[in-house]
Amino acid sequence: DAKDILDDARARIADVLGCDAKTVEEEAARLGISKTPYLEKWEKAGYITIFRNNWFLLPKDQLIELLGFSEEKYEFILKEEDFLGMEFKRVIREIQLGKQRQEALREMALRINQPELTSVLNAIIQADELGVGIGQLLRIQGDQLRHKRFARAETLANEAPVKILFPIVLFIFPSVFIILVAPIISQALQTLSM
Repeated sequence: DAKDILDDARARIADVLGCDAKTVEEEAARLGISKTPYLEKWEKAGYITIFRNNWFLLPKDQLIELLGFSEEKYEFILKEEDFLGMEFKRVIREIQLGKQRQEALREMALRINQPELTSVLNAIIQADELGVGIGQLLRIQGDQLRHKRFARAETLANEAPVKILFPIVLFIFPSVFIILVAPIISQALQTLSM
C-alpha cells in the first residue's frame, strides 16, 4: 500500500545518506518537499526525476541503492535518458535567453561536478575567450583524457600483483606444497616403518 511504499523510500534514502528516516522527513519538510504522495506517477517515472537531478551528484553505487535498481537497469536508463545531452540543451536554452556562453558553460560545469567534463568545459570557455579553434582544442582534450585513462589502467595493472599475492600464498602455495610433499612424506614413513 501507499504508506509502505513511502516508508520504504524514506528508509532507503536514510540508509544511503547514513541517517534515520525521521531526519530525511525533517529535511524534506525544511526544503518544502510535499508529503502528498503521487505514487502512481512515481512508480511509472519518478526515478527519472531522481536521475535527472542527481545522476552526477551521487556516486553510482549510492544512486543504484537509492533507487533499488540492478546495475543493468541503471546502465539501460542512463543510455535511454541522455542526461549529458539534456545538460547541453539547457546550456543552449540559457544562451538563447541571453546568458553569456562562458557563464552558461561554467554553470553547467558546476552542476555536473565531474572533473573530466569540467576540464573540457573550462578548456572550451578558455578557447572561446581567446578565440582559438575548438576542433584543435577538442583533439588535445581527447588526447589528455585518453592519456589519463591509460595512466589509470597502468596504475591498476601495477597494483594487481600485490592484490593477488595474498590469495596465492593462502590457497595456491599450500595446495602445491601438499601435492609435492605428501608423496615424499608418505614414502619416508613407509621406509621408516620397515
